[in-house]
Amino acid sequence: MAGGYTFDSETYSRHSELTSVQIRQRGLLEVKVMPDPVLTLSVSGAYFQTKTPTEFNLTTGLAARRVLAERYTANPGFTYRFDPLTTVKGDYTFSKDLLAGGVTIDSHIENLTLDYRLSPRDTVGPGYVGRQFAFAGFPALTSHAFTLGWSHELTPLTTFTLRGGPRLTEGTVDRLPEASASIRHTLKNGELSLSYASTLTTVIGQAAAAMAQGITGKATTELLPRLVLSAGPAIYKVSSDAFKATVYSVILEASHQLTKTLALQASYQYSFQRGSFNPLTGPAGPTNVDILHNIFLIRLTVTYPARVD
Repeated sequence: MAGGYTFDSETYSRHSELTSVQIRQRGLLEVKVMPDPVLTLSVSGAYFQTKTPTEFNLTTGLAARRVLAERYTANPGFTYRFDPLTTVKGDYTFSKDLLAGGVTIDSHIENLTLDYRLSPRDTVGPGYVGRQFAFAGFPALTSHAFTLGWSHELTPLTTFTLRGGPRLTEGTVDRLPEASASIRHTLKNGELSLSYASTLTTVIGQAAAAMAQGITGKATTELLPRLVLSAGPAIYKVSSDAFKATVYSVILEASHQLTKTLALQASYQYSFQRGSFNPLTGPAGPTNVDILHNIFLIRLTVTYPARVD
């Protein structure tokens, strides 16, 4: 069993109206049990409240207007190992997104995969993703994706994963398939990764689903003992019946563990969005809207009580 609660405060020397003692807060509770050596059951619940709801658009990177937003999430799942070579995994995720003055979104997502180890380096298997998005006051949308996956260990330190297949939305085959690809390499004191994803998702506050493609990278290294540096560039292309937008972003972070309970962190976040999506009004028609963010943050994080391993 694991649980936690965090909150952030922000103070602004200019635009003091943005100052908030509680700009965001998160709560999480997770339980995992093994009633049998081959069966693992898990369930988790989370609550996330923020005044910067862009943080909810993880798969699109789209900007959102600064307003109070909430997300409730429940996620039960299981893993069952038939034999040393065959494993089936499944989970269901329910989330409710609420935006002040915006549309409430209920998301139901089911995932089911079967992995079969062909060789010491290769794993293959089919998968299914079912989605239903319900928008308050608007018609719900349902989609089904059927995929085939392959994971290959290029070296003991490098793994490549590929999964893809057709996706049907409201009975029609989508122009873009459900797809993901990633390569991950472990360094002596860090890790490198590059990922691509094509999926169907929601945009906080908007009463329509969107197709999103994203390329994300991540480089992490422990430069000195207890000093970790990371860089994460990303490009997103998002489209729906009402808008199209492209987002370029990069996050640079440094974290130094001062003591067992105290960490000093600094980050720089850059993003540039261009397209016909306006976070203040929603889809803005054919007119291009440019949004530029440059954010530099310094954090002092206190963790109490300290975890004992």
